[in-house]
Amino acid sequence: MKKLLQLATTILLMLLTVTTTAQIKTAIPNEVQLLQNPYNPMNILLVPSAIEGITPQQGDLVMAFAGDVCAGAAIVEDVDSLLNLVATSTDEVNKGYRSGQAIRLEYHSTYDNTVYKLIPKKIIMGSMTYEKLGTFYAQFKANALSVAQNNSRNIKVYPNPAGHQLYILMEFQNIKSGEKLNLKLININGKTVLTNQYSLNGQVIALDVAGLPAGEYLLFLSGKDVKYTKKIIKQ
Repeated sequence: MKKLLQLATTILLMLLTVTTTAQIKTAIPNEVQLLQNPYNPMNILLVPSAIEGITPQQGDLVMAFAGDVCAGAAIVEDVDSLLNLVATSTDEVNKGYRSGQAIRLEYHSTYDNTVYKLIPKKIIMGSMTYEKLGTFYAQFKANALSVAQNNSRNIKVYPNPAGHQLYILMEFQNIKSGEKLNLKLININGKTVLTNQYSLNGQVIALDVAGLPAGEYLLFLSGKDVKYTKKIIKQ
């Protein structure tokens, strides 16, 4: 009787194992879920250390623009590893690329706080036009954008690390009151967690970050004459 009970238990465990395995096999893989993404993502691949004209560092930010709209961003974690920037398309709720639209790439360097335009030097796969579910892979050279040269001296961000509030102090002499400033806060995975637009009527922006998880973020400011990035630590 004891042996029969042991045999029955063994058979039951085998059946449970088969059932569990079958459930795992029938689950939708992440790759398939990606293909079902309504934003029709396009992968843009590059190796930061292979970009001509910059000194890449961990924490640098790479952004893809459709016109003036940021449609994808990625943070550099390893300068020698392949970086995948996922850009998205325009649909009912998302502002991004349309098929065949030209891609514009910016590299925001934490080494010299300068913004660079990335220009393909050697295209390995695809082209710099948006293709739904496509892939673009290239080696780049970087050209500095002139608007970024002096922004680091004109903008101060404190406290850093931040707890509940983050203050952005701007000391511009040549920007007219009322000009628009776009703000984005991007997490270490390249996802935008906070975005807003401000009129430059004052010199201080108070940003509520109390609800954000602790970790590293990149603050990105852009306007007609402003290009600025800063690594922020949220406590």
